[in-house]
Amino acid sequence: MSGAYAYNAASIRVSEKLGYEPNGVRTDNVCGKAAEAILFRLTRERWFGAARPAVDIDGLADCAGLFGAGGREPHLVSVSS
Repeated sequence: MSGAYAYNAASIRVSEKLGYEPNGVRTDNVCGKAAEAILFRLTRERWFGAARPAVDIDGLADCAGLFGAGGREPHLVSVSS
């Protein structure tokens, strides 16, 4: 899920460009004033259907546990020390 306030057109556009779909609106209290938030979601089909470049991360093996990735094979990521 993602969201942006209605007045933040740039953030809304980023969500749209990344394939997020509209998923409702919400009214938040921001500094005592009502602000409309536009909500988005990224469906499983869109996530797995999107092409992504291969990524190499040097040194991740040494700190993978800090990211909750210890003991698991990373998906779409090449790890080297």
